[in-house]
Amino acid sequence: MLRAGGLFVLEAHTYEAVRAIGSAPASWQRHARGLFSDAPHLCLQENAWNASGASALSRYFIVDAASAEVRQYASFMQAYAAEEYESMLRAAGLPVRRVLDEESWPAGGDFSGKLRVFVCEKTDC
Repeated sequence: MLRAGGLFVLEAHTYEAVRAIGSAPASWQRHARGLFSDAPHLCLQENAWNASGASALSRYFIVDAASAEVRQYASFMQAYAAEEYESMLRAAGLPVRRVLDEESWPAGGDFSGKLRVFVCEKTDC
């Protein structure tokens, strides 16, 4: 839907950031409310890194504080090197014109140093 000459901006995790997510140890947190529930709950998280597939899997077990009901969620992330992103974008008719650094595109907080931002310009396909 992007017109020729239009800009496309992709904010993507770095390969290293995805590997770190998948390699992180299991953890748990308690929350008064949050992403997975508006009620008090525990969030138990476990992660796995698949080196051959360059992917990370995070599983979340949400335990309701009042009923002890357990719900499970999962998040999957594929890791790509910068060159792989650029190749995929170019193949889609979106060659990279610029890669923004932290100064130009400050992620801040937990995402500092973990994102790469590609600015692409749509070509005639």
